Amino acid sequence: MNRLLKIGALATATALLLVGCSDDGPSYDYAIPKNICEVPVVAADLKPLLAPGESIRERISRDATHHDTSQSCRVAVDKKRGLNVWLIRSYGEFDIAKEAAHKYNDLRRVSLGRNVTSAGIAENGAAVRMSCRPRPGQTQYDSPESKTGKYTHLVMELTFRVGSGEAQSGVRKRAEIDTFLRSYLPKLTERWCA
Repeated sequence: MNRLLKIGALATATALLLVGCSDDGPSYDYAIPKNICEVPVVAADLKPLLAPGESIRERISRDATHHDTSQSCRVAVDKKRGLNVWLIRSYGEFDIAKEAAHKYNDLRRVSLGRNVTSAGIAENGAAVRMSCRPRPGQTQYDSPESKTGKYTHLVMELTFRVGSGEAQSGVRKRAEIDTFLRSYLPKLTERWCA
């Protein structure tokens, strides 16, 4: 009888421990997108940048004249603006980490390697500039008629809304953005660059 009481107490303690450890975090009742801006993503890398909720939708907008020179993608969770990605072809020399600093919360310069010439990551997004000549058949010049302003780079800006009650530290959020960029940028290069 004493042994049965001990087994019962152990089972109760185990059940309470399991209940205490259950995942009571926010729920994602939608499927994580397989693409952002028509570029494949790793779902596990994208999820930390998305808000929990019940539904998700992406809206893509392109330059009215040259569809392959700029694109913006707005991802809304539960019809609220969430993640935004802007892709813009560019030429000339400039430092995106310096030029875009005013748009972000404490943008800090990072090295992302490969073809990235300058980049910065903040708590609410990132700005990246990479060497990227257009693919054959894509618009090659800012002014195609006069063949001036030959595109040499691609700029990507990523922003998202940071929740007021978000418990994550800036260090953790920056690490999540860094992880996403390192898996996303090679696939972006494949789609946009020669």
